[in-house]
Amino acid sequence: MFSKRRCEELRSRIVQSNGNLRHDSILLSGGLDSSILASIIRPSNAITIGLGQEAEDFYFASKIARLFCKRHVKVTLDGESLLGIMDRLIAIMRTFDPIEIRNSSVVYAGIEESLKRGYNGVITGDGCDELFAGYDYMRRLDGRPAELERELHRIWEIMHFSSHTLGQALGVPVSSPFLGNQFLEYSKVIDASEKVGYYGGKRWGKFILRKCFENDVGKDIAWRTKRALEAGANITMITHFINGACSDELFRIERNKARDEGVILRDKEHLYYYLMYRRRFPPPAAHDKSCVLRCPKCQGPFVWKDSYCRTCGAYPIDAIPR
Repeated sequence: MFSKRRCEELRSRIVQSNGNLRHDSILLSGGLDSSILASIIRPSNAITIGLGQEAEDFYFASKIARLFCKRHVKVTLDGESLLGIMDRLIAIMRTFDPIEIRNSSVVYAGIEESLKRGYNGVITGDGCDELFAGYDYMRRLDGRPAELERELHRIWEIMHFSSHTLGQALGVPVSSPFLGNQFLEYSKVIDASEKVGYYGGKRWGKFILRKCFENDVGKDIAWRTKRALEAGANITMITHFINGACSDELFRIERNKARDEGVILRDKEHLYYYLMYRRRFPPPAAHDKSCVLRCPKCQGPFVWKDSYCRTCGAYPIDAIPR
């Protein structure tokens, strides 16, 4: 479906976007995005994070690391070490949004491991899902290219990634080749109809990338179902750990205290992260009092273009005047 020339152009743009940085480690999940980068850049070291040894990313990442990297570091977290990472993450990101915390804890752990080992920088696959319609809901727009194109443009306006913020905080250079100018601009002009397509009776996002790189990374990786960072790394299991550690009565008491501070908490996990947040910061309502628009769920300043609050994770919301 896609010409050899088109596929080689994609490969060339990734190489150009990586530039002369030559970072020697990659955060490798074994998903399509990081696997493509590993196959092209071939960094010396791959780092994979998982909560417990049963994290599925360990299996897929091992296959790619054996092909393209000299060393594969598997970091197996337990509940205690993960909660410590989350606490440090909250201090940097100033958030108690569970989805952000679970996903970004994988990134934090990988960058931290790179720092401990003295690697000179980290490569991430950030941006691929946003540029190539990788999210599940986007696949439903197949056959409606104009609508998909509008949604992609909306995402491009609001997309943000924690990896560079965390890398800066930890003093580790981070490179995201999919977001480099050479690749970013090229990918934006690829027609939306090429980004979603059918294979094996199923609709897939990132279709052009899967087709172009399936021989490089193998069909099982190329057509691996999209998994969020938190899912592939098994971080979602922390929810059960937190629920078991917090009684219903404690949740009721602390949720009422948070409500008095203008914060609406959805569940025990949300509360746990909020208590971590409050050990370091005042209630969101006290932040940047000059900001007129506030999140109706946490009263924090709302300075973003979208309807998602990056402080508490509320979505969808309409910001309200103070």
